[in-house]
Amino acid sequence: MSFLVPKKPQILYAPMLATFGGGSARGFNPGGGGGPNRAVGGTITTVGAYTVHTFTSSGTFTVQSSEIADIEYLVVAAGGGGGGGSFTGSAGAGAGGLRSSLVGTNSGGGASAESRVTLSAGGYSVVIGAGGASTLVSGGVGSNGSNTTFGSIVSAGGGGGGGYQGIGGSGESSGGGGGGNSIAAGTPTSGQGYAGAIGRATPSGNANYPGGGGGGAAGIGTTLQPNSNGASGGGPGLQVNIDGNNYYWAGGGGGTGYATRAGPGGIGGGGGGNMSNYSATDGSSASSGGGSAINAGQNGSQFQGGGSNLGNGGANTGGGSGGCQTSVYGTNAGGSGIVIVRYLT
Repeated sequence: MSFLVPKKPQILYAPMLATFGGGSARGFNPGGGGGPNRAVGGTITTVGAYTVHTFTSSGTFTVQSSEIADIEYLVVAAGGGGGGGSFTGSAGAGAGGLRSSLVGTNSGGGASAESRVTLSAGGYSVVIGAGGASTLVSGGVGSNGSNTTFGSIVSAGGGGGGGYQGIGGSGESSGGGGGGNSIAAGTPTSGQGYAGAIGRATPSGNANYPGGGGGGAAGIGTTLQPNSNGASGGGPGLQVNIDGNNYYWAGGGGGTGYATRAGPGGIGGGGGGNMSNYSATDGSSASSGGGSAINAGQNGSQFQGGGSNLGNGGANTGGGSGGCQTSVYGTNAGGSGIVIVRYLT
């Protein structure tokens, strides 16, 4: 007698999808270098062959697989706050420090890209720095921006802008020098940003004293010539395409004039300088914020006896804020920081 042995039925499994920060779905990925959900945290997107985690607020980057090798990162600190004039010019603030391990790009201050990292399973703290506030004191120096951290990687906040006759604050990109005769900018920290520009006196008999622009990740604030009739622009930010966008990051804030031209914010989120226009005869106006960023820097304001100081640094760009022509019109702030991490999916 013969028996027929039934075949074992074939069971098909559909991939399971899970949703993590920002609503991004992750499923089974055959041959994808470690399987699904290798890490969680932040807003998760896919760009080509890479998984990208973007943190615009503080959180935790958690590696769920045994380890992830060759992680590339962008860590940008917050920009500083603008200096305060005393019915004179004042300086724009420095951008936040920028550190990057993206292959083929630089870090701030002209430094080479840092080494990629390998992280083992576990959680890594991400702290996003807040922008420094401009000063409420006439002639005072703005506050430095706060640090941004990714695990043990720290980018330091940008320096505040100098007030009337005041030296700019020191930071990873330093604040510009306040309005006056060759007032110095702050000192930047090596490897993350550039110096601000020197403040100057305007032509003889003119007490406008235009301020220097804050330093950016990719360059110093615009150099002012002696007896300049306009404030300095913020230094340029650095282009780092880690997330599929050709954004610039960490532009410096523009300096202010009084009845002279205000300086524009540096490309990459720097805030524009503010000004009064009581007696300008050259068509002067407040200046634009720096664009080509995840969030553009705010335009400066032009006011005659009222209004408010604008020129905030762009949110999550690390941009420095523009200088404040006088503190009686209120304050502005530097742009907050950001952390972006990517690895092969």
